[in-house]
Amino acid sequence: MESYSSAFRKVGFFQFVRNYEHPVAELRSCLIATGGTEKLKQSVIVLPEAFNIGRDYDDQDHACDYGRSILSVLMDLSSTFQVTFIAGLVIENCVIDRLRRKRPYSSTYLIDPRRHLLMCQKLNDDRSNNYTACNEHDVIDRPVVLAGTCLVALICRDCNPEKPHDIRRHQELKDSIVRGKKTHNIVCIPAHMSGGSGFGAEGIASSWPTSDVILANSHPSPNRCESFISISGTIVRQSIVGDGNKVVVWPD
Repeated sequence: MESYSSAFRKVGFFQFVRNYEHPVAELRSCLIATGGTEKLKQSVIVLPEAFNIGRDYDDQDHACDYGRSILSVLMDLSSTFQVTFIAGLVIENCVIDRLRRKRPYSSTYLIDPRRHLLMCQKLNDDRSNNYTACNEHDVIDRPVVLAGTCLVALICRDCNPEKPHDIRRHQELKDSIVRGKKTHNIVCIPAHMSGGSGFGAEGIASSWPTSDVILANSHPSPNRCESFISISGTIVRQSIVGDGNKVVVWPD
């Protein structure tokens, strides 16, 4: 099959549901298992929400790792495999966060061998105490355009437009996609999403009928919303209940 777009040969996700204390080692192992550079070069791969914290998302007994070194580590990994990551990270932005003892925002970054770009921040508070929910007046949404492909990002429950500020935000993102008139538009969703959240893969995919969606989920429950790739509202790849950590790409 032909490449996905002029910017990316393939699109994919990292399903990360175990061994959370070793995020980079698990990602590297799965990239190799999927075919390494030969298969994955020039792919865009979405990593789950809070990929870097070094523990189960719901584990309240151990501290989160908020260190910024994950950015350079992922840049190196991006260079090794010649891929672009859209990563859900919770990292300290400045010394002020530490001095105020304020948890960092949950954010999404585009990471390639040359740079890391902040794409968005999470608005809704899931009561995990892993991050500080961003104020709707300060939230950052930065679509990135690469060679005719527009990438936008939302994090986990922010992709469910229930509240007025979520509805406005979704419409603004959709309007920006329409104005951009790009050949390919990808909505990237790093997530830690249970099956009881009230919105599943089909609902999320169908809410973006003119865009493609990549959702990467780290929730370990067998009833979780599965990680998936959809093209114009139709799911073309989906993780399978019982699968462990795995990188999945499309087209094959």
